Amino acid sequence: IARALRRAGDDGRRVTVVGTMRNVDTTYTSIALARTLAQDSNVVLVDLAFGASNLSIISTEPSAPGIAELVHGTASFGDVITSDRYSPVHLVATGNVGDDAAALAASPMLATMIEAMGCAYDHVVIDVASAADIPLERLAPLAARAVLVAADPTNPATKAARERLITAGITDITLMAGAPQVIAA
Repeated sequence: IARALRRAGDDGRRVTVVGTMRNVDTTYTSIALARTLAQDSNVVLVDLAFGASNLSIISTEPSAPGIAELVHGTASFGDVITSDRYSPVHLVATGNVGDDAAALAASPMLATMIEAMGCAYDHVVIDVASAADIPLERLAPLAARAVLVAADPTNPATKAARERLITAGITDITLMAGAPQVIAA
């Protein structure tokens, strides 16, 4: 996937990683892709998984402000960009989302932020936990390419998620099989 993004030039600079459902290794896929791209590029990984944020755990500053604070005007771009503990990847976490997930996903500031990062970085990898967590039509202006992570690529839900991405305007979709994770009770 990283090789295809590099070969795509400007068209491969922004990619969204989205799961057909939660807990199919979407975040793991996002991290692995960002770290692979960072071997020879300047990369930022943005956490738009407002309902299932996980990226701050690998941050050098796990309690740093994130997208929520940037949108609310309580943090600047410089405040929300941290580093991955294990690679040269820069990170932008969700921040303190609270009950604001829908408002954050609809904020025009989100597109402005991704656009600015697209100018500053060679690659912007956007982690979205699942297709149900964010209006997919909001993703197309942010990134025209997507990696769709599915526990079962043959499941009708996978086809439905792919169709929703296409309808939203994302037509370059790579399907990747992820492992469903068992959540302990």
